[in-house]
Amino acid sequence: EEQRRRAAEEEQRRRAAEEEQRRRAAEEELRRRAAEDEQRRAALDEQQRQKWAREEAERQQRWAREEAERQQRWSEEEAQRRAELAAEDERRRREESMRRRAAAEEEQRRRAAEEELRRRAAEEEERRRAAEELELERQRKAAEAAAAEQE
Repeated sequence: EEQRRRAAEEEQRRRAAEEEQRRRAAEEELRRRAAEDEQRRAALDEQQRQKWAREEAERQQRWAREEAERQQRWSEEEAQRRAELAAEDERRRREESMRRRAAAEEEQRRRAAEEELRRRAAEEEERRRAAEELELERQRKAAEAAAAEQE
């Protein structure tokens, strides 16, 4: 009877150790996934920053080219220069408006992607907590059953 009791205790310890090992592995997997999600978010942020920097440089280059063209036209013919300036200003306003709209849409997409990452991380954390609670409840019941069996 003592030998059976010891074997049962040993089996219970072995199972608890295995369960702890599985729980730790699951937590590590959650941490790894969260780190990957953060890395992806940071990469997306960096891509967006680089894209905006490129667009700004292109806009400034375009502006510089347009300014040089305007100066040349100014010297050629005053009336034509005024008409072209008016058309150029309108085009620039439309481009700037489109750029602002595109940037706002991109920011909205980025925020939605971040929110999705946060939502997934929260779901993953909730699943981990639920699994932990189930495991603690299972261990408690096993301990109560073992205690009741010893009595």
